[in-house]
Amino acid sequence: MSFKCKCGSNKDYQVCCGIYINDNKLPDTPEQLMRSRYTAYTMANIDYIVKTMQGKPLVAYDQKESTLWAQSVIWQKLEVLNSSMNNDQGVVEFKAYYNDANRNVILHEISQFRRKDGRWYYIDGEIIG
Repeated sequence: MSFKCKCGSNKDYQVCCGIYINDNKLPDTPEQLMRSRYTAYTMANIDYIVKTMQGKPLVAYDQKESTLWAQSVIWQKLEVLNSSMNNDQGVVEFKAYYNDANRNVILHEISQFRRKDGRWYYIDGEIIG
């Protein structure tokens, strides 16, 4: 199965986020992890989302509710505005565009990432606006 990756890279899914989501490779950067998480949401692959989170975001995370939400919206595009990495810490600012119940929504977030034992995790996010 061949299709363009939903992360906006314009690459084939199998050589882009698919290599992370399908467990063949670990993302090397926070931006790669963030893009793969967005793509996983577009596919309602909540197992991948949970596997790539640690700490505070997991406390109240409802997998069933997240699955239903991810399946109910129409994903439009991802825009990465800024990405930085310093040793085992990373930050990615992005906008995720989607349609929810005929309403266009832009999620603007600054996400925090941490690398632990060679693996990047989403650890926090601040919604802008």
